[in-house]
Amino acid sequence: FCRSSMPSSGRRMTLPGGSSGSSRARSGALYRFSGNSTVMDMAHAPFPSVNGPQAVHGGLQAVLQLPGQGQTLQLRAGGEHPVPGSHEHPVQIGGGAVPPAPQAQQQAQGSGGQGRGYIGLEAQLPHPEIGADRLLRQLAGQGVVIISDGVGDHQVLPVGAEAAALRQEGGVAGVPLREVRRPGVHHAEAEALKATPLGLDYHRVDHKEGEVPYMREEIRRLITAEKPKRPKKDDYKSDVSWKIALSNYQTDSTQWETNPLYGWIAKNPKPDGSFYDLYNDGLRIYTTVDLRMQKYAEEAVYEHLGGVLQPAFTAEKRGSKFGPYSTNGGEITAEQVKGFIRKAIRQTGRYQSMKKAGASDEEIEAAFDTPYQMEVFAWHKTADGYKPGTKVVKMSPRDSLLYTKSILRAGMMAMDPVTGHVKAYVGGIDFNHFQYDMVSRGKRQIGSTSKPLLYTLAMEQGKDPCSVQSAHVNMGGWHPKGGGGGAMTLKQALTSSNNGVSANLLAFVGIPTFIDKLRMFGIQGYVVPNMTISLGSYDASVLEMVSAYSTFPNKGQRVDPILVSRIEDNQGNVLYSANAHRTEVSTVEAAYNMVMMMMSVVNNGTGRSLRSSYNISAEMGGKTGTTNNNSDAWFMGYSPELVCGVWVGGEERFIHFNNGSIGQGARAALPIYGRFFRKIYNDPKLPYSQDVQFEFPEDYNPCGDNEWRISSTKVSYNPPTAATYTQGGGGDDDVEGIFD
Repeated sequence: FCRSSMPSSGRRMTLPGGSSGSSRARSGALYRFSGNSTVMDMAHAPFPSVNGPQAVHGGLQAVLQLPGQGQTLQLRAGGEHPVPGSHEHPVQIGGGAVPPAPQAQQQAQGSGGQGRGYIGLEAQLPHPEIGADRLLRQLAGQGVVIISDGVGDHQVLPVGAEAAALRQEGGVAGVPLREVRRPGVHHAEAEALKATPLGLDYHRVDHKEGEVPYMREEIRRLITAEKPKRPKKDDYKSDVSWKIALSNYQTDSTQWETNPLYGWIAKNPKPDGSFYDLYNDGLRIYTTVDLRMQKYAEEAVYEHLGGVLQPAFTAEKRGSKFGPYSTNGGEITAEQVKGFIRKAIRQTGRYQSMKKAGASDEEIEAAFDTPYQMEVFAWHKTADGYKPGTKVVKMSPRDSLLYTKSILRAGMMAMDPVTGHVKAYVGGIDFNHFQYDMVSRGKRQIGSTSKPLLYTLAMEQGKDPCSVQSAHVNMGGWHPKGGGGGAMTLKQALTSSNNGVSANLLAFVGIPTFIDKLRMFGIQGYVVPNMTISLGSYDASVLEMVSAYSTFPNKGQRVDPILVSRIEDNQGNVLYSANAHRTEVSTVEAAYNMVMMMMSVVNNGTGRSLRSSYNISAEMGGKTGTTNNNSDAWFMGYSPELVCGVWVGGEERFIHFNNGSIGQGARAALPIYGRFFRKIYNDPKLPYSQDVQFEFPEDYNPCGDNEWRISSTKVSYNPPTAATYTQGGGGDDDVEGIFD
């Protein structure tokens, strides 16, 4: 194994599945040079894999001779205290049979550096599939390491026998070997240096640890993706599931052709025709994330979910026979809830292992109803705010499953709308417990955040913000809730999130044309062609929506999100460099109109609490979104410099607030956006200012309203705590996204 690192903002991070330790002793050092003495350490990784040439360091160098292999095992130095004047200069030694030791001395060319230092030597296994331990056993008594100082002295170290003796349980074993004599270093000093502890701070890093774990996992998925295979219709039970699978295949196929990062390993073989190993080839993967902004994004999610939403949700569901599931009349039956729970139980490892062992249904049922002491997820209030953590409880596996389902989930992403660089990526509340990524992988109904996409098409087909549209809908007996109010301008309709106007606009532009426009906005999933898509009944991910909304501040140009800026090999050669990929979605004029109307949403409509509650004066456009029964809460917004999307909801669509006053987008999702932007604007080290304005033509004033750019309405609104929410409807957008 070997660490693959992703430096970002001056930091290196370990990809899931890799290992990490000190960069000076990667994966455990093989040898340490102390002046001119040698210590062998094989307690952790006899031959950590790192592509690289022989290393010359302070006049000392090493090469491993493998009999019968026909090549040199190249070593690389990584000193803890490098020799002065030396910077790990690599010197390539060609392949072929290794000559006897005296010839090896003559072949070696020392750097001539003076002084002393600790040097860790690492090597690339010639046959990594064999494994280091197995290879050592095969080489017992045969392989040798030849160490030379370049001026006549050399040391031959046997491999294999010492390795077995040095492998000790639970610690590092160091055995001093015969000195390599060198002028100017006395025997006593050499002995003292040999006795010095290695000083390794090595430990495996679980892929769940480290910075931005959700994004690292998504990068791993993208880089290691294989070419998509067309699904077979016979493998699917329903026509809808087949269409969804086919849509996913088409999406992945497009990614394969257009996204150079998707399937990067499969599409970019090495010069010798082999493929890069993400963990063993020492690739350096640089991300676009800003760790300070990432911290603020995580804090915003934690503060709102841990401090407000989760306590309110727990209080609402306490004592319910349906557990975390909805108790809204007519939405779900008790028998359906039991079916959901049975299905969830059968998906657990406990159930599957007991079934495989031959346990009866009664025995399994009893086991799931027996209380045990266990550790479960829990929010913790600390001096620095709310943090995800654990608590020890005694409960049955059945209850623990329901408890886990009762934890609300979230996804959030912030991106530069011009470059596409993703600055913050929060795929969930805690990667240790909830690894499903709700930024890239999870897709949920988007509700009224779809309306700006529809309005954009209407702008291109002759409408403008002042066009008057009826809110009355009667289309073959279908009419959405929240469609009253008579006739109004499109600006007023979007500000108040009127559903009737949206339905009439879809009838005006046409369903097929709108679906084509959604593809241009980057919505990739299956869209059922019916009138409910006017209210956002189709699914999309947070990443797709952030990309779609980049169209507005970017004058009609949508930019694809960029997670990785470049990839280098272990020698620093650039293998991949990202370039922004833009799609012209709308006319510049339509983009101007959309920004103006969405600024009204923030100043006077469903997003107005950004002004009064979060002390944000910056120009912003945005849109709230709420789907049926508060299943999904959204807020999509942008400034001239950043575009950001937030989703909040349950693990399943039937797990949600019954209470519309807290479950809607303006109360469940918008506060996360507000907290995040308040934090970044309060940080003078970040390059974002509330004084930056959107660019409009000098004479832009589509409705003849001289006050269109400033807030004409100020509201008094304080964000409620969990204890102040009451049952019942009401609120800023409690009628959004009602498809029925």
